[in-house]
Amino acid sequence: ETSTRILYGVSAKDAGSPMVAAVSSLLLFAVGALLPLLPWFFASGNGAVVASVVITAVASLVVGGALGRGSGRGAWRTAGRQLLIVALASAVTYGLGAVAGTSVT
Repeated sequence: ETSTRILYGVSAKDAGSPMVAAVSSLLLFAVGALLPLLPWFFASGNGAVVASVVITAVASLVVGGALGRGSGRGAWRTAGRQLLIVALASAVTYGLGAVAGTSVT
């Protein structure tokens, strides 16, 4: 309890439930993984690619903005940073797929 209070500024009894943290993390990761796939359930080709990119960009801006507001940093600055990170990760993934000879059709 002492280290929790010193390191994080909260008492151990106020820190929250590990089970709630685990379940909410699971659900949020599942939703985050499902969002870019939604267009592919209803369309294919360029339309699905564009919709997936737009959904991913909007979701990353929302998450970044929420993190910025919650942490006391600027919501817009953090949202932009989150979008940049997601765009770079997506570009690397796309590049690796192109090198491997895969494509989206």
